[in-house]
Order: sequence, then structure tokens, then C-alpha cells
Amino acid sequence: MNVNQVKQYRDIRIIEMLQYIQQCCEHITIQEMAEEFNLSQSYLSKYIARKLGKSFSEIRQEIRLEKACEMLTGSHSQVDHIAAAVGYQNVEHFIRLFKRKYHLTPHQYRLNNR
Repeated sequence: MNVNQVKQYRDIRIIEMLQYIQQCCEHITIQEMAEEFNLSQSYLSKYIARKLGKSFSEIRQEIRLEKACEMLTGSHSQVDHIAAAVGYQNVEHFIRLFKRKYHLTPHQYRLNNR
């Protein structure tokens, strides 16, 4: 989910939140984000769900996987390095999530999108 997709909401706060998640996706937690925006975790969670129709975790995962796609097509980094760079310490978990979303393994995605 990129920021341009959200600009339709014309809500600067949600755009800022998405930009923050994109910048910090490899390590961001709902707690850290709540502190950054001076909100309670509960309110932030509900706010994101109401505005975007998805949970914080779902948004973070989407952003991580999109970044991984960019890295797969724009670099020669190994899949385990890309997984770690976007916040997944367990490469097998990363591959499962990636395949569930894109119906290809990261390696297949790279080959198809070069």
C-alpha cells in the first residue's frame, strides 16, 4: 500500500502514518507508532482500521512485501538478506507470506520481473 493510493482519503494524518510505516517498516510496532503520534495504541489501531479497512499488522506486512518486491527487482541481494532488510528474521516465514500474496516465491518473482 503506497501513499499515493491513500491520498484519495485526503487525510494528512493517515498519509503521515503510512509514510512513517514505510520509513520504519522493518522494526516498527504499534506501540512505537502510538508514541510517535501521541495516541493510545487502542485508538491508533481503531483509527487505522477505520480509515484503511485493514489492521496495523496487515498494513505493515503489505508495505514490507512491496519493499521486498522493489529489492528483488532492483538488486542482486539474496532472498534472506532482503527478508531481514524488510523486517523478517525468519526467511521461511517471509517466503510463505510472499507466496501467499503474490502466488510466486521471491525467486520466481525476481525471474518474472527482471
